[in-house]
Order: sequence, then C-alpha cells, then structure tokens
Amino acid sequence: MEAIKKKLAILKEEKEAAVEKAEDAERQKKEAQSRAEAAEQEVQNLTRKLKLLETDLEQSEDKAQDSDKKLRVAEGQVEELQREKRQLENQIGILETDLEQVELNYDKVKRELETTLSELQEM
Repeated sequence: MEAIKKKLAILKEEKEAAVEKAEDAERQKKEAQSRAEAAEQEVQNLTRKLKLLETDLEQSEDKAQDSDKKLRVAEGQVEELQREKRQLENQIGILETDLEQVELNYDKVKRELETTLSELQEM
C-alpha cells in the first residue's frame, strides 16, 4: 500500500509539473501570438507607408519630368531670344554706320550749300 501511495504521490507531482509546463507553454504561445500580431500590424503600417512613399515618388518624378520639359522649352526660347538679340545688335551696328555716313553726307552737303549761298551772295 505504501508503494501505491508513493507511486500516486509521484504521479501527482508529475501531473502538477506537466500542468505547470502546459500552462507555461500556453503563456508562451499567447506571448508569441501577441508579438506576431504586433509584427503583422507593423508590416501593414510599413506597407501603407511604402505605398504612400511610392505615390509621392511617382508624383515627384512626374513633376521633375514636367519641370525638365519646361526647362528645355525655356532654354530653346532663350537661345531664340539670344539669336534675335545678336541680329538686332548687328542691325543696330549697321544702322549706326549708316547714320554716321548720313551725318557725313549731311555735313558735306551743308558745307556745299553754305559755299553756294556764299557765292550767290557775292554775286
């Protein structure tokens, strides 16, 4: 009988140890599930953030392309305006030369007229 009592006591202790192990395993399982849920939530948050960043990137790339196109157009306009400026400067140079020639001719004709008038008055 004593052996049976000892055996029952050992079995009871083994049962209590097994129950404690099972409870500990259940607690660890719950903690692991909680960490997994938190990690899943973090993954979802990061996925949303990534999508927002990708959208921002696409918009920024579109704006950069638009700006690049506008810059190329503006550069073309600047080149055209510079050509026109050079043409106008050339025309101004020609007109200044023409003006100098006209002034010289005017002075010459004026002197000739004054000479002629002077000769006419002497007559």
